[in-house]
Amino acid sequence: MFRQNAFRLGIALLAPMAAMPWGTEGHRAVALIAENLLTKNTEESIRMLMAHDVRLADLATCADEVRQKERKPSFQLSPACSAVFPNPPSGTSSWHFINIDVSTNPLSDAQILDFCGSDCVTKQIVKFTNVLTNNATTRADRQQALAFLVHFVGDLHQPLHAAVRNNDEGGNKVLVDIFDIHNEKLHSAWDTVIPTHIAVDEATFASLLTSEIQQAQSEPQVPIAQLPQAVLQWARQSLQSAKDTAYRGVKLPPSVTTLNEDYDSAAEKVVRMQIARGGVRLANLLNQTMAK
Repeated sequence: MFRQNAFRLGIALLAPMAAMPWGTEGHRAVALIAENLLTKNTEESIRMLMAHDVRLADLATCADEVRQKERKPSFQLSPACSAVFPNPPSGTSSWHFINIDVSTNPLSDAQILDFCGSDCVTKQIVKFTNVLTNNATTRADRQQALAFLVHFVGDLHQPLHAAVRNNDEGGNKVLVDIFDIHNEKLHSAWDTVIPTHIAVDEATFASLLTSEIQQAQSEPQVPIAQLPQAVLQWARQSLQSAKDTAYRGVKLPPSVTTLNEDYDSAAEKVVRMQIARGGVRLANLLNQTMAK
């Protein structure tokens, strides 16, 4: 069962990969949390859809692998992702984020949609949820939709996937010193450095978030009919975390900011809560879209 094995077997089943948004660890932690909250009917529906024993954690980084394959054709997808994406689509880079300027306040739904433009992560979450709810779509399309949804729900909960400051590409143009790492991109610090500092692997990470998961479960869960509005609220929540924590005290380039212990502590709390929210919200979506 997904629920019984999610935390115990997580790291053993995962192949090492290069760092990616939320990092491999963060994305798989979101998937592990979601797996632990799936109903039996949802678990069975996923098994039937995939036709083989592929877990959400195996799909968690497929979207990044697809993007990497487009950038570097010699890149080899992992076995699970290669099976789902035998012919990887192109033009997916903009699907991973929404660049909302942190100076924007207040932020209406219309403003968020303006920042989204023709394609962004909020639109993709709604799009692929709709694919999963449509039994008339092909099995291959639904398999890919599941892989994309697992990843993009995680992406939207990374604060720097929902925010930019002075066109800095979500902190990719900003350098910081964090822990014992010098001249690290702020975005990478939030993707990989902070999660890795919390735990050495995703199974341990997910198992440490009991209180955060309980808090996320206590928050209102979204009916599928309200998902288009809910994803905009998730984007606002991530943007607020970027304003309050990710960019707080961080100098504009070309300065390099040394992040202190207060920053590190605040950032770790946000990362823990956002990954927990991502897992809980992903499980809620799948339990509504895939239960028999």
